[in-house]
Amino acid sequence: MMRMFKNLIGIIFILCLAGCRSELAYQQGSAVKIDVITNNNNNVNIFDVVDHHYYVKLETTAESLIDRVDKVICQQNKIYVLDTKSAAVIVFDEQGKFLFNVRKRGNGPGEYTYLRDLDVDEEGNMYLVDLMTRNVLKYSPEGTYTSTFAQHSYVSNIAVLDHTTYATYLPSFADSNFDDMIILRNEEKVVDSYLKADVKPNDLYSLKMSSLLRSEESILFNRDLSDTIFSLDRSGAYPKYFLDFGDYSIKPNARHDRKSFTIGLPNIKEGYSINNFYETEDYFTCSFNLKSKSWSLYYAKDSGNYIFFDCAGCDVGTMKVLGYMNARSVAGDYFVSVLAYDNIAPYKENLAGKYAETTRKLLGEENISFVSEFDPEDNPVLVFYSLSKF
Repeated sequence: MMRMFKNLIGIIFILCLAGCRSELAYQQGSAVKIDVITNNNNNVNIFDVVDHHYYVKLETTAESLIDRVDKVICQQNKIYVLDTKSAAVIVFDEQGKFLFNVRKRGNGPGEYTYLRDLDVDEEGNMYLVDLMTRNVLKYSPEGTYTSTFAQHSYVSNIAVLDHTTYATYLPSFADSNFDDMIILRNEEKVVDSYLKADVKPNDLYSLKMSSLLRSEESILFNRDLSDTIFSLDRSGAYPKYFLDFGDYSIKPNARHDRKSFTIGLPNIKEGYSINNFYETEDYFTCSFNLKSKSWSLYYAKDSGNYIFFDCAGCDVGTMKVLGYMNARSVAGDYFVSVLAYDNIAPYKENLAGKYAETTRKLLGEENISFVSEFDPEDNPVLVFYSLSKF
């Protein structure tokens, strides 16, 4: 249960403009309000709240090559990577050893034409969304095709709720026989739906990659251009977190006016793109756009404190954890971020230059080998990190 606090302690900028704040856990319905506008210019290091971290290098083979990481799911002692650019799901064990892949682009049985999303049930079965054919394809824990479930409408995202039921998200522009955005099915049979779409003919839409995201047993939902994150289960969707963007919020009437969103209008182009929303038992995180920058936020459920920061210009010499702390998955008490070669290159260069001693101390001896050997052709590295109390 989240504790309510009335005392404000302000927001402090971290590294390259960051904030940490505590306030009354305001309820928007049952949602905790997080004010992301108020701030001041104190300095705190975000990496000081990392309690423990470790790296998992995903094995690079001819069959395991990852072109782009669109989604990561850590479940059943496996790591599932969705790569829509190469239309594949690549599966590794928890140490990063390649196990198998699903690369089934085509028009035949068990194949897809436009791989859009992925989720995994408690038994390890994989559910893949084919946006163009309006199908959900099911594969066994070993990657063998088993069945296809016709959706009869465009589906953007999927989340498995239990062993019989999965939820799909219908984006606001989809041609559909449904008035609701969330549709629950048992195979092809519709068993429930909720969250009325409230769509008008000239509505603005912005289809982001993931509106339904899994944090182990928790499913969170955030629709396009919305400031509210919902918790989703078999019985319904409930407001859980509300990001207050103040004057930068999209007003309800503006949502129905495409002209209001012409590129270049500073009063409305901000504060609506919420991504990478995940939670552990003790913390919630997400990223969002504000004042022409992309920010990451971490909220402590127990204390009501939160931190948000922009690391676009961070000094790599101060980063105690490689990468920019932008979560892409959850594994137990750990958030998981993705580390590509571009993130590692500055450290690799420093290890071979005049900053070698400082860099070795920063990285720690256990990480120097993998940084030194990391090549541009290698698969990404996953960073697992837990947080201390703040």
